[in-house]
Amino acid sequence: MFSTSLRSQLNRRSKFRFKARQIVFQGIKFVQDFSLRQGEIQFLSGAYM
Repeated sequence: MFSTSLRSQLNRRSKFRFKARQIVFQGIKFVQDFSLRQGEIQFLSGAYM
C-alpha cells in the first residue's frame, strides 16, 4: 500500500519534471528565435540607415 502510493508520487514528480523541462526548452527556443529576429531587424535597419 505504502510503496504503491510512493511510486505514484514519484511518477507524478517525474512527469512534472519532464513537463517543466519541456517548458524551459520551449522558452529557451523562443528566446533564441526572438533574439535572432531582433538581430535581423537591427541588421536590416542598420543597412537601410
